[in-house]
Amino acid sequence: MSPVKMTQPSTASLTFRSFLYLAYILPIYCLYIAHIQKTFYLRTDIEIGLYPNHFPDI
Repeated sequence: MSPVKMTQPSTASLTFRSFLYLAYILPIYCLYIAHIQKTFYLRTDIEIGLYPNHFPDI
């Protein structure tokens, strides 16, 4: 019974530590991806939407 009690807290602390690490990293990663996508879509919207407005002859 003692080795089971010894191994369980270590695995629990490892999973808790990895969960804390993920909880810390994931929002930054998601914000980074959202920022990249926003700038990319803004650039494509500007290229598609604004240039015909600037050049109505073409």
